[in-house]
Amino acid sequence: MTRFLTDPAAITAESFRRIDALLAPYGLASDIYPIVRRVVHTTADFEWVSSLRCHPRGVGAAVTALRAGTAIVTDVRMVAAGIGSAPVERLGGAVHCAVDDPAAARLAAESGITRSMAALRLLARQLPRALYVVGNAPTALFEILRLRDEGVIAPPVVVGVPVGFVSTVESKAALMSTDRTPWISNVGPKGGSPVAAAIVNALLELAEDGG
Repeated sequence: MTRFLTDPAAITAESFRRIDALLAPYGLASDIYPIVRRVVHTTADFEWVSSLRCHPRGVGAAVTALRAGTAIVTDVRMVAAGIGSAPVERLGGAVHCAVDDPAAARLAAESGITRSMAALRLLARQLPRALYVVGNAPTALFEILRLRDEGVIAPPVVVGVPVGFVSTVESKAALMSTDRTPWISNVGPKGGSPVAAAIVNALLELAEDGG
């Protein structure tokens, strides 16, 4: 029978050792390296090395905000579930998601919008300066940009990595076309809740470790 690691800490350490060795030839900038490293660990997909994008102030602004206990708002529950609760609590923050709130369902039905858009509208006025994170719905990313442009929210950073084939690429392009708000995103249709959570977890680690 094949011998294999069973200790969780040893498995994680060996995974990152192998990833670091494979990433070394790319010469990634120091600010984006921890983000790419964590996403590759989550996805086992090295295409993220070339597709991930980060505003020049993206990582620094996110780390500063998280250290100040800034709230995190996500588009779907899966993103919220994937974000490490312990570091968020240690930094004095909290993760919010209203997609399963009955009020979001009512608003979505009444307005003819997606539930993720409705959820963001519900939270926007309560948490105008939260760090906004999208890992599923491009409609949610467009809604964040609309709310920002109308002055309802002023997020320190927007993490936008929705997944899919309808409006996904366009929503990311809209996010990355502005210098108004720092962002972390990617090009192409790839994305998803695990990727969004991985990005935030990497930022949380930097916030706690003095990155």
